Amino acid sequence: MNAVAALHNAARRYCLEQITHWQQAYTKLSAAGKDRTSKPGGGWTYTEKAYGLFPRYNVLQAILSEVERAVPTDFDSIDSARTWLAKAGETAQNPFTVNPNHPTEERAMAGERDAFVRFVEHSDEDDWRRSPPLPYRRVLQTDEADAHYQDFCKRWGQWRGGVAADQRREDQCLTLHTDWVDAPPGGEQAIQSMLSTRGITRLFEIRESGDNYELDLQDTSFSYNGAEGYWFVDDQYWMIYASHESSITFGGDWLIQAVRNSTTNIDKYVYLGWEHPPSKT
Repeated sequence: MNAVAALHNAARRYCLEQITHWQQAYTKLSAAGKDRTSKPGGGWTYTEKAYGLFPRYNVLQAILSEVERAVPTDFDSIDSARTWLAKAGETAQNPFTVNPNHPTEERAMAGERDAFVRFVEHSDEDDWRRSPPLPYRRVLQTDEADAHYQDFCKRWGQWRGGVAADQRREDQCLTLHTDWVDAPPGGEQAIQSMLSTRGITRLFEIRESGDNYELDLQDTSFSYNGAEGYWFVDDQYWMIYASHESSITFGGDWLIQAVRNSTTNIDKYVYLGWEHPPSKT
């Protein structure tokens, strides 16, 4: 890993570690019942302590997303990388960082921006080398993600809520209840193994909202995360789709067969609707 790649990796890890730190702090505050307070006229509002915590991981997530829009080869020197990363820290936005409505929230976000910029500008190669390498993950530009999704729809049709707009597309796929993911020997590791066996190491992840990625297989979670997800590679010879209706769909004859071979009672998990989970017997 050269110096530019080490800096970019360290910037990503900085964000990830700080996001985890502040999320854990907020979880503790919430568990103690100190994150919200009643309003005199009814309803509730966040406490001062809450406003001092959750905006921190929100702005760090925005910074991370911006940092991951670039890859180390985009920069020709350490100076250009530092300049670009610092600008990302100063300007990155997501829906949770726009128009803060509380002064404590504004200060918290500004503090995290300043801390990130200081890290980028003043850390050195010894600091960066202490950050273990992260898997490859790149945030796709909007037009790039749109093009990939259009290619997906041409090959596999439009899917929403666990079903395809065209019934014939469903007949080409295998849709299971997500209980299969939680039941050994199913699960995300099993899916990763199936793909790895075919030599797949990197893929695209498109979500109905939020960031879209090109990422390493080892860094991929094939699950609904509040946004439905689609996974595939350039030639569209297989696909995985996770819906908000407790379903996971597999496309591609070889992948369907691998899933079937993985579980002796696979038909037990065939999707009949979110309200019809597999029998426990």
